[in-house]
Amino acid sequence: MPGFRGLSVRVVLWHRWRFPWARPGSGFTALFEALSFLMMRNMAMSKVAQTLGVDDMRLWRLAERAVESAREAADFSGVTRVGVDETSCKKGHDYISSFVDLDTKRVLFACEGRGAATLGQFEKELARHGGNPKSIKAFSCDMSPAFLSGIQSYFPKAQVVLDKIHLIRMISEAVDETRRSESKHSRSGKGMRFVLLMNPERLSEAQKLALAGLRTDVAYAKTAEAYRLRLAFQELFHQPPAKAHNYLADWLNAALNSGVEAIEKVAETFFQKRDLILNWFKHKVNNGILEGLNSVLQSAKNRARGYGNPNHMILMSYLLHGKLELDVKSIKRQTTKPKLEALPT
Repeated sequence: MPGFRGLSVRVVLWHRWRFPWARPGSGFTALFEALSFLMMRNMAMSKVAQTLGVDDMRLWRLAERAVESAREAADFSGVTRVGVDETSCKKGHDYISSFVDLDTKRVLFACEGRGAATLGQFEKELARHGGNPKSIKAFSCDMSPAFLSGIQSYFPKAQVVLDKIHLIRMISEAVDETRRSESKHSRSGKGMRFVLLMNPERLSEAQKLALAGLRTDVAYAKTAEAYRLRLAFQELFHQPPAKAHNYLADWLNAALNSGVEAIEKVAETFFQKRDLILNWFKHKVNNGILEGLNSVLQSAKNRARGYGNPNHMILMSYLLHGKLELDVKSIKRQTTKPKLEALPT
């Protein structure tokens, strides 16, 4: 440059650009964060990172900060009916337990494990967000001894409602066990597994004909009786509350004397828990919403080809189903121009 020839001048200038839409302390603009959260809910994190040209661990940290901030403001004061269920985190015996508000259909809390201690963790989390453990009227869950014990210990005033989806699933498994046992002596029941698991109204005409043939086949007499008892049990939940007790008693009597070993075992369990089954008529809740949420969460896990860190699956549970108001500052529009500030050299 003219006038500076022969001089060796080293000038270091530092500039910090301050944009009104950038969240303080973040390496991203709020609009970028909003786009990231949208993509996280629909794509594997590695794919989001690849698409946006960002390291995936930075995105996990971004998600963690946003979720923690949003959950700090969450209000659980109106929660009175809760569903709890576990879902696998990865191969083996790694699980996370999710607690859902059955009225607002949002995930309130998720944590590692599926033991009674998870109920203790949820009790603390509920109180931390303005909820009252004594205000919980009903808990919907399966027959997990750990969950039942935890509810009794930490929520003694709540009534347990055994999830009817799990109950029907138990009977369906007994039906299939019976079919497999009888298939050892006759092949006419081969390929009928899903037909027997479906309700009659969902069957095609061909499937209805196949089912009718199986139910009249002497070789599958026990399977036919097990199937009949499954359908009869489902009808329990269509009974008027005043007749439910007697209906269940009649069903238990028929099942216990059916001569179908697998069904009799299930009926023995139901007999011991009959009061918890009948609590459904007081609260009319089940874990159907949890089944759906877990299905979506498992799909997200499959897209990501598994989560090596259980906390990542918990984060996804909150992002997908927590109904959180993520703090994205771009909503607040400002008209001031960006300021260029020179820092000391």
